[in-house]
Amino acid sequence: MKKQKTPFFSIVIPVKSNPNIECLNKSLKALKKQTFTDFEIILVLNSSTYKDIYSIIKSQTELKTVIGNWKKSEARNIGSRNAAGKYLIHLDIDNMLFKNSLKEASELVKRKKLKTLILSEIIYRPKTIWQKARQLERVIALDDSTMSSPQIIENKLFQNIGGFDIRTETSYV
Repeated sequence: MKKQKTPFFSIVIPVKSNPNIECLNKSLKALKKQTFTDFEIILVLNSSTYKDIYSIIKSQTELKTVIGNWKKSEARNIGSRNAAGKYLIHLDIDNMLFKNSLKEASELVKRKKLKTLILSEIIYRPKTIWQKARQLERVIALDDSTMSSPQIIENKLFQNIGGFDIRTETSYV
């Protein structure tokens, strides 16, 4: 039996009920365009979401899926536990990485022996009130574009610290 190579990155994306399919498609297409390809994608789906995005999942055989009913932090933790990559990247469906993001991040992580890193990303045209509020909060209130940007964290470190604190979560994915 041939041993499968461990991917460098595992990209975990929680998908809530009634997802914006256009955002999800754009995010997945941006990942397919990456110049660095040593990664896996794990979609953590709400069980009611699965039927809504079945066609996307069926057309992209490289996607791993985990199905259940979890709040967002718990969904990220579940996806992370199913990750094989050395490093985890947590994305939302409206996050799109620049085409060289993973290549540059992998080089930086290797060169500097980093355990964590914050990535630059593009928020797909904000349409919902929450996307607009998130963008406005970044620009005005906090003057910090990294506030909810995708983070890279060594998988082993993430598991050792226990993942995201699910006690602070109020909304379901």
